[in-house]
Amino acid sequence: MEIIYVYDGDFSKGEGGYDLIRRAASEFCREMGFDYAPYEICKTGKGKPYFKDFPEIHFSLSHSGSLWVCMFSLNCCGIDIQQVVKKNYEKISKRVFTEDEDHYVRLWGLDGFFNIWTRREAMGKALGCGLFGDMPSTVSKNTDLEAEVSLAGGEKISFKEIEISDDIKCACCLVNEKIDSVEFRLI
Repeated sequence: MEIIYVYDGDFSKGEGGYDLIRRAASEFCREMGFDYAPYEICKTGKGKPYFKDFPEIHFSLSHSGSLWVCMFSLNCCGIDIQQVVKKNYEKISKRVFTEDEDHYVRLWGLDGFFNIWTRREAMGKALGCGLFGDMPSTVSKNTDLEAEVSLAGGEKISFKEIEISDDIKCACCLVNEKIDSVEFRLI
């Protein structure tokens, strides 16, 4: 079961925001039947957060504007949320995205750019490599968003777009598991 916890309001970033993560983790553990203690949150060398003494629970965090989201799963996961804002997206797309993704952006404009950006961010967070890691295209040769992509090592990433509003894009993913649905909880 994948649950995304949502908070709308003022929050601290960095270690100051760990209390929200712990609050969501406590709720997730209660729903999953796990005992929970306020486990230490650590980061890998590339900045991916994890619970030091509780490897059974995976989580991924994102925020944009006043929205904070944290996805919890028993599988490796990633999430990204972005407010759609005007930017020089064509230049960024050409420099950062794959050729197929860049073509998708040229077809769909700013909206398409943020579709790809949130997918790549979610995948980078799940893999712990960030947006600029060596990742496959999230778009098919026919310029459709892929439901699943394969990595060089044989792992698979499945995606789900989350409808929030016209000016907010959100995508999440799972590693080696199909992502059918997610549940939401306000905290």
